[in-house]
Amino acid sequence: MQTTDDVQELLAHSIEDGMIVRQVSLPQPDVAYFKSLIESYQGLAIVLAPRRPLQQASTTLASLAVVSTPEQQIELDGLLNDLREELALQLDDVA
Repeated sequence: MQTTDDVQELLAHSIEDGMIVRQVSLPQPDVAYFKSLIESYQGLAIVLAPRRPLQQASTTLASLAVVSTPEQQIELDGLLNDLREELALQLDDVA
């Protein structure tokens, strides 16, 4: 089982190696759908959970990292933008 520290280390190495990392937040009930949707695009990206869910108001938000190659950046960013409204997806920062 990977710990939060393991995931953070993996993300740091991914960035060092030139991978694209997008930090996103979305409602906890939508995590499985989001993960399956992103990973259904063969070779587009993987989804990692580097932090515990955030408590905000009455909704629990999950913080996820989406890791991809530079060659897939445009397609990934387009898909994430399309999902903003559907899943109340928030792009937290861009690495």
